[in-house]
Amino acid sequence: MDIIILAAGRNERLKGIVPLYHKPLLVVNGKPLIVRMLDIINGWTTGKIVIVVAPENAKTIVEMTRDCVNQPIDYIIQPYATGPGNAFIQAAEICKSKKIMILCGDNYFQEEDLRQMFSLASFDGERFIIGTRTIKTKEEAQRFTVITPKWGILEGLALQHNDDFWENIGGYRCWVGPLIVPHPMFRDILNEQSHHVSELKIGEHLDKIGLKPTLVDCDCLDIGVPEVVEDATAR
Repeated sequence: MDIIILAAGRNERLKGIVPLYHKPLLVVNGKPLIVRMLDIINGWTTGKIVIVVAPENAKTIVEMTRDCVNQPIDYIIQPYATGPGNAFIQAAEICKSKKIMILCGDNYFQEEDLRQMFSLASFDGERFIIGTRTIKTKEEAQRFTVITPKWGILEGLALQHNDDFWENIGGYRCWVGPLIVPHPMFRDILNEQSHHVSELKIGEHLDKIGLKPTLVDCDCLDIGVPEVVEDATAR
């Protein structure tokens, strides 16, 4: 399996906490997020490890991460802010494995959850394996891709059900964390969609493959807003 780490985002919502484009370098519990991530996956795969960076953070990230794992890391520069989908397409072009694990550079996840997903990849064929977390409030869920009980996708929570419906099923199950996708199938799906939008997302295309995914509960935090930084630091 190849592993792609997406680390080219602008992180505008964390202004004043970390410089633009430097969210993967945010230090949580004594270690930068991306370094912690590489420490966890070190030695897991003989495939490629690819980090997608922005021109604004490339030098710093390369210097900080190039010796973190016991194999070479490939670095891809995403020259413009055209979304995580396009970042994945760029990185996937140099990948050869039939499965790719996608890690978001601003995630704080637990090693045991990632290991569970990694082990499932050997048995799940061309299905997606999606790291999910149940989120209780609509306000927080609007930041994520919501996966409906009948396997549909609500990107940014395009509300197709009333509040009572979500309360009755215990909250919003959201993609928050790692993701394993079939390759080159998912790359081709995103590549087709890239011709129609200026900023290509990943979440809204997770149902394009047709097969019901394997959902794995993950104790994962997406550090996209200041209050989540405090939650991660408290762990």
